[in-house]
Amino acid sequence: ELSAKHIAEAKKKFEFYDKDKNGEISKEELRELFIDLFPHFHKNMLDRYVNEEFKAVDKDFNQVIDFDEFLGMYKRLFIQCRSV
Repeated sequence: ELSAKHIAEAKKKFEFYDKDKNGEISKEELRELFIDLFPHFHKNMLDRYVNEEFKAVDKDFNQVIDFDEFLGMYKRLFIQCRSV
């Protein structure tokens, strides 16, 4: 599980990249956000992860995700990083 500190950090980053403050971010913003959160993660692997996860999470195909969807992605990536 994510700690309260990790969730707060993720929320802060999400809000920073949510430029229009509508509670959603695009795939490109998500990619930038993850690069910011995980700077040592291999860029090509991160790009692939973002593409696959975004496609899986964006069920309504509106090309944006909200914080809850992002948090699920963040949690999965965080767990992967810890297991490596």
